[in-house]
Amino acid sequence: MFKKTGDRSGEVTLYSGRMSWCRSEQSALDGFGFLTDKQLRFDMPEIAKIMTKIFFKPFSKAFADGIYDIAIPYDDIRSVRPGAYGLRKALIIERKDGTLFKFAVNHYDTWEKAIRKRMIKIA
Repeated sequence: MFKKTGDRSGEVTLYSGRMSWCRSEQSALDGFGFLTDKQLRFDMPEIAKIMTKIFFKPFSKAFADGIYDIAIPYDDIRSVRPGAYGLRKALIIERKDGTLFKFAVNHYDTWEKAIRKRMIKIA
């Protein structure tokens, strides 16, 4: 298991854990999620990005855009709700522009509560 650490422009990590970014109904990227005092982040380790580009990108249009990390500021989140990815529980995050993100996580209820709490503090 990996864990990214380090300074991200003065951000304080409040909660972190394994996370899968569900790119489509058949494909997901495994990585690590971070709830900081400023945003929700999904990061993949560099070796995982390389392996995905080599082995999976040719087979999946979901990876065609080449985006493997994301950051969503709390003030850009319209809603957060529970969902599912296969048999796993997931979080559905909707940005204010209507873009939806689905993340499969363990303890999704803890993630949801923490995100809602940060959204209230930002508002």
